[in-house]
Amino acid sequence: MEKMTEKFAEFCEDIKFDNLPLDVVKRTKLLILDTVGIIIRARHDAESTPSLVSSIEKLAEKHFEFNHEHPCRLTLTAALVAVNFKPVTIIETGSSAWGANSTMLFDSYVNSFGGSVNSVDIRATPMIKLTNKCSNLTTMHCNDSLKFLRKLHLSSSKFEAIKIFYFDSMDVDWSDPIPSMVYGLSEFLSVLPLVNTGDIVLVDDTPINKKILTHVQGDERADAYSKNQQYGITGGKGSLIKDYVNLHGSFEILQHDYQLLLKKR
Repeated sequence: MEKMTEKFAEFCEDIKFDNLPLDVVKRTKLLILDTVGIIIRARHDAESTPSLVSSIEKLAEKHFEFNHEHPCRLTLTAALVAVNFKPVTIIETGSSAWGANSTMLFDSYVNSFGGSVNSVDIRATPMIKLTNKCSNLTTMHCNDSLKFLRKLHLSSSKFEAIKIFYFDSMDVDWSDPIPSMVYGLSEFLSVLPLVNTGDIVLVDDTPINKKILTHVQGDERADAYSKNQQYGITGGKGSLIKDYVNLHGSFEILQHDYQLLLKKR
């Protein structure tokens, strides 16, 4: 009995182009064009990626020009780089009209790369301050963040393919961090059904250790953080989120210093 390899070799040797079925010829041409297109696009992406990363870094540099050492600068920049310069839907809880001023940074990104920003805060002041500073791509909401996030399930079809969820609502009392920890986890779980592979979750005020918190917020709060750790409580808005992620393994931890940056696997 002839071996399969020998039969295949004979078939290839004897076949003539004129004997090929027309649909096979058309399909082969299409596959060749597709392969060439992929090669060209891959080369373009490889050449353009450094300049795109640089453009986001410059965008962040301009945003933080009066505070280059801001503790959130690197993670906010990394979150924007992680979405691969594509249009993105950004959902922010805790509108930022001061400090890192993340709402305006997000607005700058979507004006450069496409997408939209929805920012919610239970206080009216941030909305009033930011409404005239952001473009029409950013929508401000005055509402309880959990109520707002739960309504997102009703309109998920309008989202861009990639999403960034930025949680920065309830302030942390470092002497009693549990309410903020639970609230942060509640926000995370409320949007979890909407989070797809490649989506980004960024959580503020989640120091990886006492040293980071000391640098950002001083000795008194860092000492309270350390005292709670003696009782098994690691304070931070995203500390329970990190526990969930470590337990279920469905997210990759991209970065963790003062903020916690996650990417859905």
